[in-house]
Formats: sequence, C-alpha cells, structure tokens
Amino acid sequence: MPVEKSIDDLIEAARQVIDSDFDATAFNRWKLEAFKCTNALVGPEHTHTRYFKSHAQLAEARSRAAEMPTGEAVTQDGAGETPSPQRSADGYQSPSTSATPA
Repeated sequence: MPVEKSIDDLIEAARQVIDSDFDATAFNRWKLEAFKCTNALVGPEHTHTRYFKSHAQLAEARSRAAEMPTGEAVTQDGAGETPSPQRSADGYQSPSTSATPA
C-alpha cells in the first residue's frame, strides 16, 4: 500500500472517530489504520512499529478485562506480572509484560 494512501486512510479513520463522538468501533478502526500507517512508514521490524503493536495489544487486553467481572479479569490478564522495560538495538526502551527483567 502506498504511504500516501495509508496516511489518507488514517486521516479518514480519525474523522470517523470524531464524527461518531468517539465510538469504540470507530476508535478500533483508527488504531488499526494507525498501525498500518506506522508499518508503511517505517516497516514491520522498526522499534516504533513493534512498540505500537505491543501497546495496542495491551490496551485491547485491558479493555476486555474491564468488561469482565472483577475476579475473572484478574485470571485473564496475567495477574502478578509486572511490566519490565526492554531495550532494542537502537536504545529505545519499550514496556513489556515479562515477569523477569531482560
């Protein structure tokens, strides 16, 4: 996908989020388009792409956990694990849900 189309799709998704008064479905579409745009701009192995993917997955898990009864959410989201920073080859530090530091 050309980068310009990816940027246009991201802008359109953002407009839909605003026009829908921040509807969850529109926001999820925007997150997907933002990931695609980041991927198109810097590539799938770039630190920013990996960080964005990790962040989006964590946000999705938290969102699902928030919709569950309290006891069930604790067993579903990896209770007891603490985030530990991970450094990539370029020195960028990103969060991780690993129980042990890298």
